[in-house]
Amino acid sequence: MPRNIRPTVFIALGGTGFKSLKRLRTKLEIEHGGSQRFKHFKYLVVDADGQSIMNDFGPGDPTDVRRVKISASQEEVRNIYANPALFAHIHNFLPPELATDLSASGFSAGANARRVAGRLLFILKLDVILNHLVTLMTDARSAAEDIIEEAPQLGQVAASGCDVVIVGSVAGGTGAGCLIDCGYLVRAARRGAGGDLTDGKCHAYLLTPDHFQTVHGKLLAEKRAVAYATAYATLQEIDYFSQSAEKKRLFSFADWPTNVAGLMSGEVGYTGYSASPPFDNVY
Repeated sequence: MPRNIRPTVFIALGGTGFKSLKRLRTKLEIEHGGSQRFKHFKYLVVDADGQSIMNDFGPGDPTDVRRVKISASQEEVRNIYANPALFAHIHNFLPPELATDLSASGFSAGANARRVAGRLLFILKLDVILNHLVTLMTDARSAAEDIIEEAPQLGQVAASGCDVVIVGSVAGGTGAGCLIDCGYLVRAARRGAGGDLTDGKCHAYLLTPDHFQTVHGKLLAEKRAVAYATAYATLQEIDYFSQSAEKKRLFSFADWPTNVAGLMSGEVGYTGYSASPPFDNVY
């Protein structure tokens, strides 16, 4: 039966997102003809762990995958705290009481299960992530059009846009810290790309602490408490920004670099805030 071919970019946030999408990609490749049948599926991996991000991402065309390492050395974190004027957008949300704590460690090998660190690292790389995202969305749509040109009996490409699927954990540092900003960055990417890419859905698939107990066995008591607290805070924030515009649940772009935040200025009634939710659907 003819069907709509929907270009899709999958975003893996953190180690959990990486492992989840690797399993999906492997399954598509082995059981369904992967890179040939799903050329319109592209992948973006974002992680603070420099070693895990370079791990094998399953079979398939390696050009379908782009990777962004988000990290900061101890010296870089100290520099951010020492230069509030230069990093004003980051100082908007970075708790000053954590200056000594965060500066003492650096985050070159992960966010250490800290959401504030995950968000810090993500925002430091917003420009890079945005550029990769726009490129992948463009490539996914182009690949979908190629599929129909080669086999028109399959159906047609969705009228416009490119769907984005974000996968990550709500219980850790990188994924939980990046999720909401990533959802809004997808909106910015659509505006930056323009043309046929201004439309499409953004879906979030979130893994809860229960997943880790199932996969890795029982969590240690102290880690379980932190994981559930982190998950609760993350889900509360998603709910907050997903409320109706009448309730004034507005996302502020003051925490973003000016050039990236400026892409959102095309929104109706834009005042530096967005009344739109970060995701169209959350699972």
